[in-house]
Amino acid sequence: MENGFWLILIMYKEIIKYRKLETALCLLNKLGFPIRKVRKVLKNNREYSLDEAISYLHSLKKDPGNSAIAGTKKELSKYDLQIVIPVFNSASTIQTCIESVLKQETQFSVLVNVIDDGSTDDSAKIIKKILKNNKIKSKIDFKYTYQKNQGFSGARNKGLKSIEGKYIMFIDSDDMILPDTINNLLSYGIKNKSDIVEGSFDYFNLKRTWNGIHHLTRNNIDNLDLITGMPWGKIYKADLWEKVEFPKNYLFEDTIIKYLIASRAKKISTISDVVYKYRKSKKSISFTSKTDIDSLDTFYVTKQCLEDCEKLNILYNEKLYNLTLEQMVVNDKRLRNFPKRIRLAVFTVSCNLIAKYFADVRTNKDILRDIEKGIRQKNYSYFFVSTIELKL
Repeated sequence: MENGFWLILIMYKEIIKYRKLETALCLLNKLGFPIRKVRKVLKNNREYSLDEAISYLHSLKKDPGNSAIAGTKKELSKYDLQIVIPVFNSASTIQTCIESVLKQETQFSVLVNVIDDGSTDDSAKIIKKILKNNKIKSKIDFKYTYQKNQGFSGARNKGLKSIEGKYIMFIDSDDMILPDTINNLLSYGIKNKSDIVEGSFDYFNLKRTWNGIHHLTRNNIDNLDLITGMPWGKIYKADLWEKVEFPKNYLFEDTIIKYLIASRAKKISTISDVVYKYRKSKKSISFTSKTDIDSLDTFYVTKQCLEDCEKLNILYNEKLYNLTLEQMVVNDKRLRNFPKRIRLAVFTVSCNLIAKYFADVRTNKDILRDIEKGIRQKNYSYFFVSTIELKL
């Protein structure tokens, strides 16, 4: 009787979440039925031509079509590190954020660009007061800039407009860094001549702190899976940002981190030290965009990244191919609460992008082979079931 209750509950949740055929597939997976057997009976349920899919998606939300390619911005490197902190209505958190930077005891020279993206609360007042009262003698210099609201991309790009550091770092205004963050990241990066160094990070909220992603200390990583796609929690050699900016008017604009930045790095490292604390909030994109049509940007920005790779002479090789297969899974999961018709349209256009850019490339990762098969056969049901077991 009790098992029956839980079975009904699971079915109800899956019906609400995935609907029809997908309900049965997810239920079979939860009950332990081998997914490989499920795949064998799946039929191709493609419903769109490419033109129909593109037209339908544009009727829902037009592709912003904004490239991430920018003009050269490199200036004389006056600082070892340049930190960019975008701020928008962050009065409740900005003090903790800035003070976590001020508390750094470091031998390195640091410039912090605080970009106020048109805040309408007391953010500006709080920032100016903190900087005025700062009596800590250090090599940390601050620049405060106010601009009309341009969103996360516009604020970060303002901070990148003039690159004066040998390395670049991003901190979100509701997050914080740990006391030895700058020393730990820069010391390792300079010693090992790394283009990117990513540290470990934890999550926190008003009540508690818990483990995020904790790395092993590794030098010269060739696998993009071993770093996150978030802009924060790492340092980048400034050269990587000379011709790149965050694309405007997209959600998930940080998709460029792996596509356009990390893919061009000659040497990527990770360190085990926890360097960043990320604030978990119900106001974040992951919470607020589950049924917002703007979430289609997850597909549009992927498409734009693939176009921009050519402009930066990034090879459409196996590494980029694996990244794109994984990104297709991420995109589908972000859209999973949307009607299947929308997800099928995204899948149809995505399959075309794979064929366009990676016609002769195949994955060397066993975990991605079924994903690849579903895409190459343009079989959404097969692709969908393959994503159930894949955690990215």
